[in-house]
Amino acid sequence: MGFTAVLTLVQHRVLAEPLVALLADNDIAAFVKSDDCGGVDPALAFSNGTRVMVQPVDLPRARHLLLAYENAPQLDPEAG
Repeated sequence: MGFTAVLTLVQHRVLAEPLVALLADNDIAAFVKSDDCGGVDPALAFSNGTRVMVQPVDLPRARHLLLAYENAPQLDPEAG
């Protein structure tokens, strides 16, 4: 089965890699698809974006996980 479903589009590979790690930690295979020449020319990603790809069968669960991640409380660095 191929990775044909786009979970999300972010501005840069640096933002996509933690999402792929989060998905992997939850047993969802994912990868980063970016037109940045394999990381050699990161500026290209700013115009085309970077996609986090998953298998279509995993898309509903991945969306749910991404939503939970986006709504997670943020740590207050000054609350320490």
